[in-house]
Amino acid sequence: MKNKIGIFVIGIMAAMAFVSCDPIEDRQEMKGAVTMADIDRIVTVTQEVRNGKKSNFFSFNSDGLQALSSFTHSLGTTTGTGTGGKNIQCFLFPGQADILFTALNSDGTKLTKTFNFTIDEAFDVAPQWDFITASSSKTWVFAGTGGDDGVWYAMTDPGDHTAVWWNAGGTCCPPSDVNGRMVFEAQGLVVTIYSSPNDASPKKGTFSFNSDFTQLTFKDGVNALGASGDQANNGVYKVINLDKNELFLHVGGGMPNGTGWVWRFKPQD
Repeated sequence: MKNKIGIFVIGIMAAMAFVSCDPIEDRQEMKGAVTMADIDRIVTVTQEVRNGKKSNFFSFNSDGLQALSSFTHSLGTTTGTGTGGKNIQCFLFPGQADILFTALNSDGTKLTKTFNFTIDEAFDVAPQWDFITASSSKTWVFAGTGGDDGVWYAMTDPGDHTAVWWNAGGTCCPPSDVNGRMVFEAQGLVVTIYSSPNDASPKKGTFSFNSDFTQLTFKDGVNALGASGDQANNGVYKVINLDKNELFLHVGGGMPNGTGWVWRFKPQD
C-alpha cells in the first residue's frame, strides 16, 4: 500500500513540475512590429555640406530599428543599418535628390518613407558618369553597319580583343538588333534597350560600374545590344574605352568554346 501511495505522490509531483514549465501568459511571435512612428523617431538621413553648399554625399542611420533597412538613391541601394557615419556619394548632379527608405518587417510587410533634399553642387563625380549619360540621358548605337568592314561587333581571341576571328561588319550577319539603341540615364542609373528604331516595348533595367570604371554591368533583365546566349556573360563587360565619343566593351572567354567578343558603340547623332 505504501508503495502505491509513493508512486501516486511522485506522479502528482511530476505533473506539477511539467505544468510549471509552461509560461503563465500565452506568448505570440511579434509580427509587423515596426511602425511609421518608429521610423520617424529612429531613421536619419544626413546631407553633407561642403564649402557652404549642400552636396551629393549622404550618411544613413537606422540603428535600433527592428526591421531590415534599405536606402535607395540614384547610385543604387544601401542595405543594412546605414553607413556607419560615413558620407557616401548618392547622386551625380545638382537638383532634386530623393532617398527612399524601406523597412521590411518579419511578417513581410513593408513601410517606406521618402527623404527629400536639394543638391547645390555635386562633388567628386567621375567623368565616366558624364561620358555615358551626358549628365542626364544619352543614347548609344552600334558604331557601324553591316558590310562596312568596321569592327563594332566581332568574335575575338578571348585574351586579345584586337585579334578578330569573325566580324559582323565585314563577313556577314549583323545581330538582329543592329539598328537598335541603348539609352543610359543618370537618375537611378536606368538603361533602356530598344531592339529596333520603332520598338514599342523596350526593355528597361539598370547598370553599374565597378570602382575604377573598368567593368560595366547590365542588370535587372537587360543586356547590351547584340548580346545573346553565353556571349552575354551575365551582363558583365570589360570596358576597353569610354569617353564622350565611344563605348568599347569586351568579353573574354564568354562562350563555351572559348571565344571572346567585342562591342563598339557611338552616341546617336
